[in-house]
Amino acid sequence: MSYPEFDSDFLFASGNSTFDLFIKKLLVEKIEETGITVESKKILNEHLVYETEWITNSSTVNIFLNDSFLNNHLEKNDKIPIFYENLKEILKPLVSISQTLYTKIDIPKSRPFALLTLYYKTKDDFIFKFLFDFVGDENTYIAILDKAINIIKNYNLEGESDLKTEVKNSFTQTNEIKYFIYIDNGWAVLNPIVEETKKITQKYKKNKDFRTSKPRVLMQRDNFSKHIILDKNWVLEFDGLNTMLIKPNDVILYSNISSKNFHQASSFYEKYILPRHSEYGGSFPSLEIQKLYYDYFELIIESIIFAYTSIESFANICIPTNYSYFTESNGVKTIYSKEAIERKFTLKDKLKKIISEILQTPDVSKEKWWSNFIKLEEIRNEIIHTKQSISESRYSQFLSKNIFDIIETHKEIINYYGYYIAKNKQDLLNEFPYEFGYDEFHPNLTNKESFEKSIQVLRGR
Repeated sequence: MSYPEFDSDFLFASGNSTFDLFIKKLLVEKIEETGITVESKKILNEHLVYETEWITNSSTVNIFLNDSFLNNHLEKNDKIPIFYENLKEILKPLVSISQTLYTKIDIPKSRPFALLTLYYKTKDDFIFKFLFDFVGDENTYIAILDKAINIIKNYNLEGESDLKTEVKNSFTQTNEIKYFIYIDNGWAVLNPIVEETKKITQKYKKNKDFRTSKPRVLMQRDNFSKHIILDKNWVLEFDGLNTMLIKPNDVILYSNISSKNFHQASSFYEKYILPRHSEYGGSFPSLEIQKLYYDYFELIIESIIFAYTSIESFANICIPTNYSYFTESNGVKTIYSKEAIERKFTLKDKLKKIISEILQTPDVSKEKWWSNFIKLEEIRNEIIHTKQSISESRYSQFLSKNIFDIIETHKEIINYYGYYIAKNKQDLLNEFPYEFGYDEFHPNLTNKESFEKSIQVLRGR
């Protein structure tokens, strides 16, 4: 969009001549006593949005905010309420109309309806675009407009903040627009890449198995509707046969094996073990019931092993191919490659030292799930490295109530790291499994010319 130049505190822009006159008569002239200056200008829709802009909404009321209002009035002018009261009179007739036309902004839609849009150009040349995508009366609009203005004030404060980080991490096309939408009683920064990949993922997953790896996606950076989805296919060769299928994701495959056994084991536990806590009986089960105990042991052992293996598989995919980890002991420095880390570090150390460094997480040993993870690692190691001297104790643990919480910890751990991948290492989203809350991916972005060349190559032209 071409951001307009203006000298007043606010510019109201519309493509409607009647609305332009409406603003001048019912707002500009009535707020002169406040010292707040407002001008109105007729602006064509094509000057407000690009044809390929991510959300190409055209609002009835487009308000542009100038720094002069923030610097001269926001905290110094006690007559701001007069400005807001007169603005309510402008919004009142429009609100009743908008309630019949309202369509909540849905990212797949190309032209959603928002009664009002607030624009602001920051000192770092971003254009903030606040989309008033909700139904409410004029009082609601004014209250939320005031919140948006305060968001801008906070953004302009010196120093770093979560808001600045969110804005910085939100992808922008060449128009440098940052989108805000009002949800959960507050303004939130929308990240177009995240929202678009969610949409593509929903469509892609519709007929795909959740255990597949995420595809490669090539996307034109200034027109998200232009993208190519390429499956990661394997050709498995065995016994003179070839089989091509989409590459599975080890993490979700192992987790799913654990879950299947977990649920079967739970059924036995609920039927035969839990009642004993109230009845205090069943200490000498029949041979027939003992067979069910053995079935349970098989299920719970398999669930434990694959829960742990899913975490181990996940940790290994988090380590970049060219990553190196340095240690020093007694003046001797040692460099570990990815392959060396996979072989020589325990999973506990991978999570605490390696993965935390890569994903920039806090100290994971202080997380609530850490103690359960340690128990999971210990009991898994006891299974793999079986010692007859503690077998009776090991099988007793299998029947403890907390065994299920220990197993389920693997999902909590993977989800925990998913948050930091999405925040700090988005390229790893392409390796992150489905079903853990971060189904989106990180596309390969390209310009129009490169995208068209890629299309031609794929079509064999």
